[in-house]
Amino acid sequence: MKHGAARRGQRTTEYRAWKAMMERCYRVNNPKYPRYGGRGIRVCRRWGDGFGFSNFLADMGPRPPGLTLDRKNNNGNYTPKNCHWATSIQQARNHSLNRIVQFGGKRMPLAAACEKAGLRYGLVKRRLQIGWTPAKALHTPLMKRFGK
Repeated sequence: MKHGAARRGQRTTEYRAWKAMMERCYRVNNPKYPRYGGRGIRVCRRWGDGFGFSNFLADMGPRPPGLTLDRKNNNGNYTPKNCHWATSIQQARNHSLNRIVQFGGKRMPLAAACEKAGLRYGLVKRRLQIGWTPAKALHTPLMKRFGK
């Protein structure tokens, strides 16, 4: 391989991340295609052309242990400016199905707002389900029970 990212025939984690990204975006029979290529997510020309993986590796650098490829803007394409190596928590908070709320003057996933507010996610989620506004659900402290 021209990029040197194979050791004794085994693909590196960076190569596997690049290959999976390409398949999610362009291989119609990939199970994840509907959430990526199917909704218009593409890979930039620099990472998809004949030297795509070499360019990807040059731009992203080695994958730090425990991190995976993530797009900063979940609706944006795979580009050097929109991608980074992220933790599983960062990945989970950047999911398209997350509920985004306003807290402390910033937009953030509900889980992050709960953490900053010092409240359990399940409690805030239940408050929202019964009709509380996000502001009320996140700014109302936990009530103490009588007799405890």
